[in-house]
Amino acid sequence: IDSGEILYEKNSDRPMFPASTTKIMTALLTLENLNLSDKITVPEDMGPADGSAMYLLPGETFSVRELLDGLLVKSANDAAVLLARTISGDTDKFAIVMNQRAKEIGCKNTHFANPNGLHNPNHTISAYDMALIAREAMKNATVRDLVSQVNLTLDETPQTPEKRYFRNTNRFLWSTSKIIYNNEYIPIKYEVVDGIKTGYTGEAGNCLVSSGKKNDI
Repeated sequence: IDSGEILYEKNSDRPMFPASTTKIMTALLTLENLNLSDKITVPEDMGPADGSAMYLLPGETFSVRELLDGLLVKSANDAAVLLARTISGDTDKFAIVMNQRAKEIGCKNTHFANPNGLHNPNHTISAYDMALIAREAMKNATVRDLVSQVNLTLDETPQTPEKRYFRNTNRFLWSTSKIIYNNEYIPIKYEVVDGIKTGYTGEAGNCLVSSGKKNDI
């Protein structure tokens, strides 16, 4: 985070589909525009979510912190939409804010079209630009806390009478499944890793923005 020195790059300026790694920017803008303790009620016209979701129901009320938990741990697409609508009124206006903020951070090959990364042919970003956004987001202690969480429990609501249990989509944080590394089977979980965000759509494929700390680096 301090120097920004690039240690390795490949096709780093090529625009690609980011899938749910988009939510790093949504989280950053949420923290810059709302308070964690603010309460948000799901509107009647919210509609069902596509893909990964918290399954928000009209009339349910959550704190901004709870919605960020769902956004970054469960990768909830509906949480992204609700936060975007709260900040900007609708997702199209929020995308304008996303692109303005990306330019401020120094991005050169970024065009956001929605707050969650669901596929849109006009929703693209380069690996270099994503690294800039992630670096900016990880300066925030709340972001660092959010993306390092392994498990999440949300309390019951009048509309949803059971607790919601979520586990982070980032298996580097918890998985005991084995992968082959240097001709050895080792767990996916890697103690060095402390975030940040996974993503997947059929068009984007598997996406990962990762961070770690070792020897104070």
